[in-house]
Amino acid sequence: MEANTGNGARAVVMHARGRKRGIFWVTPDAPQSTAFRGLGREQPIVCLRAPPLANRAAPPTLEQLARYYCDTVERFPQHEPVTLVGYCIAGVLAREIAIELQQRGRSVGALIMIDPPDAAKSRAPLHVDPTSYRYAQQARRWAFHLRSLVALGGREMIAYGVSSVRGVISRLRYRKSRAAYAAASSGSAALPDEYSDSYHISVAAFLNATPRSYSGSACIIRPTAVPHRVFEHANRRWRELIVGGVQIEAVAGDSTTMWREPAVQTLSKTILGLLESSTVLNDGVET
Repeated sequence: MEANTGNGARAVVMHARGRKRGIFWVTPDAPQSTAFRGLGREQPIVCLRAPPLANRAAPPTLEQLARYYCDTVERFPQHEPVTLVGYCIAGVLAREIAIELQQRGRSVGALIMIDPPDAAKSRAPLHVDPTSYRYAQQARRWAFHLRSLVALGGREMIAYGVSSVRGVISRLRYRKSRAAYAAASSGSAALPDEYSDSYHISVAAFLNATPRSYSGSACIIRPTAVPHRVFEHANRRWRELIVGGVQIEAVAGDSTTMWREPAVQTLSKTILGLLESSTVLNDGVET
């Protein structure tokens, strides 16, 4: 069921007749929908759609995006305390929405950030990786990729190589989008079409923002098929920005395969367990 919420972002409600309190899932794409089945039909899911971006004089800031989504969330008062879920950059948006909702006097329950990007990519003054860690982590990354390649067959090896190249290109696009967004925000240049979609707008807003602290608590879900200790300092930085406490949960797979069978079953069960747990509810206060 699709709901047009007027001046807020549109929302699609899944399992609308479910008896549980709904969760707000920020801008899910098709692969993420595989996790919905594991949550069960009794779990309503309000899928928040990205705002329309056409005819903007300047790209929105992270806070402006959060306010836009909040306008949608507030049209579902039956699902309060509000539970927010987001993957990757949408996890960052979920945290910003939680901050905005608190400022509006709304009650925030669980905040679940699935594999969010490192907060160090933003402009927040946070903990810096030690030099020794950076060099060691680079070596661990190479070793991880080499071990993964050795374990694959010919066709799988090619696919893995293509995926790795795409990852490098994505990181380069991160850097370019930051500069393009900054120029567009200052009015010195128009935002290139390649960065005007909702995903890159959200990424650029995050890269150019100084994220606010969130007084509540959150859970961060991380995949396990990654180089050793890769999230150690990234998680530490999110702990600096989420002062009510951060719970870390691990699920099988990498950022892509965690949404596929059989790993997605574990992911769904993890989310269900968090929704039932008191440790991530009620603005960080245990019940």
